[in-house]
Amino acid sequence: MKYAVIGSRKPGKKSVERVIKYLDSLTDIELIVTGGAYGADTAGMNYAYEHGIPLTVYAPNVTHNSTLCDYLRRNYEKANIVNTGRGYLERNTKVVSDSDIVICTDYGNGTIDSMEKALRQNKPVLVFGEYIRGKYHKRTPNGVTFMKDSD
Repeated sequence: MKYAVIGSRKPGKKSVERVIKYLDSLTDIELIVTGGAYGADTAGMNYAYEHGIPLTVYAPNVTHNSTLCDYLRRNYEKANIVNTGRGYLERNTKVVSDSDIVICTDYGNGTIDSMEKALRQNKPVLVFGEYIRGKYHKRTPNGVTFMKDSD
């Protein structure tokens, strides 16, 4: 299965740990996909690297996390770092399209865009964190699965 790892650029430590624990429980990971941002995306990138899992990163069009993207490009043959030249909304589309399941840490409005796209494609969205309210409040879409601490 292809797993997208998404979420806030500043997720809480607990939600990241819960995502890592969940990934550790899986035996069918064939690819991890991220948008290359700090926070949740970085956790997914590091997990893939540390566990020898193929990785696709739709890298940001700004310097955001470019150091890790450059490192993986040079040092991890299983990494496909794609420079899209696009902003997060376009990258969200690619991340979701390339995955079978979307896994989410704490999240904000940008992540909700990915959730909505995944749900429109009938892809499961598993949430291991909470909504981080920003300047504008956006409603979490119906259809996501909030994972309990024991999951």
